[in-house]
Amino acid sequence: QWNYFKTSTYFFDDKTPSYVVEHENYYSIEGGFPARPKGKVAFGTEIGRRRLDYYQVNYFSRLDTTDKTYFDFYSPYISWEINSLNRKQYARQGVRFFSGMRLVSGREKNDPGSASTDTIDFSTYHNWLQYKLSYENYFLQTGRFSFGFLAEGVLSTQDLFHNYTSSMLMSPSFSPLPEMKTM
Repeated sequence: QWNYFKTSTYFFDDKTPSYVVEHENYYSIEGGFPARPKGKVAFGTEIGRRRLDYYQVNYFSRLDTTDKTYFDFYSPYISWEINSLNRKQYARQGVRFFSGMRLVSGREKNDPGSASTDTIDFSTYHNWLQYKLSYENYFLQTGRFSFGFLAEGVLSTQDLFHNYTSSMLMSPSFSPLPEMKTM
């Protein structure tokens, strides 16, 4: 796009800024051992930072600045998985069972933006346990079609973050397709 009425030379210019932008950096180390014919037990830890840039109001301009929530954390975990799916993604046959437990411990830091009702920075620590259970089964294949189901559940003791938007963004979500993680 080119705006002839501006004196700056941008090749692309967004009409409106994004409502939510997530930045994630993770470092992890994992070990494990086989369990049963198609199973494994894995354990490890993750260290990372999530930065969330968001507006807490529906109407904002390019001149407004976003609220920023930083979450620096570490997360040890252990999991058990049995997997006989024929592909890692878009499988057509097989079964996958996953059970995992993790501890998440970290520090939240919130910097309010120009449209926020808060005016001072906020910081606190969070610790929670999270248990995830997932079962995927493709039980019938007829020609080009496969029928199956996916069930997933998460139990978490995660407490609320500083505001509603950051609490919702930090909560686990159900996203069985890669495209759903961007919605």
